[in-house]
Amino acid sequence: MNISNRFRKIKKKIKKFLKDEKGSPTWEYILLIGFGLFIFFIIVSIVVSTLEWTTGQVEDFNETFEDAENSIVLLKTFICLNTISNKKDNF
Repeated sequence: MNISNRFRKIKKKIKKFLKDEKGSPTWEYILLIGFGLFIFFIIVSIVVSTLEWTTGQVEDFNETFEDAENSIVLLKTFICLNTISNKKDNF
């Protein structure tokens, strides 16, 4: 009996709080804060994904630049070897 009486009292207090006009601004503020946090996390996720995309693009550019640098070194080596072989043929 004692537990059921406490449960009824708690239930009455919750109903009274929800029906009371003083409680409604509290719920409004809670909903506004929740909505604000939801929007904030959406914006943060967009910024983070943009930063990750930018980082990936920079890494791809660096790989392309390294490949181009290696190609230039190979081209210079080929030209040097070709000029050396041409000089041998001229003698």
